[in-house]
Amino acid sequence: MLMKPKKEMTAEDLRKNMLSTYFTLRTGIVVLAAALPVGLLFYSLWYHHGLDEHSMSAFYGAYGGDMRNWFVGILWAVGAFLILFVYRLVLRRRG
Repeated sequence: MLMKPKKEMTAEDLRKNMLSTYFTLRTGIVVLAAALPVGLLFYSLWYHHGLDEHSMSAFYGAYGGDMRNWFVGILWAVGAFLILFVYRLVLRRRG
C-alpha cells in the first residue's frame, strides 16, 4: 500500500528532487568509474608488489581471477547508474 506524502509537492519541490537525483546518479557514476582503475592499481601493488597488466581488462583473469568479481561488479554498477540516468531523462521528456 502506498503512503500519501505529508504535503503535496510543489513544482519547486519536484525540481529540487529531480536535480538531487541527477546529481546523485552522476556522482555515483564518477566515483565508481574513478575507483575502478585506482582500486586495481592498489590491489596489484599491495598484494603482488608490481603491475604486470597493461590494461584494466587484463585484470579479469589475472592472479587466478582474484579481481574478477570486483571488476565485473563495478562495471555492472556503472551500467546500472547509466541505465537509471537515461531512464530518468526519458521519463522527464515524456512529461
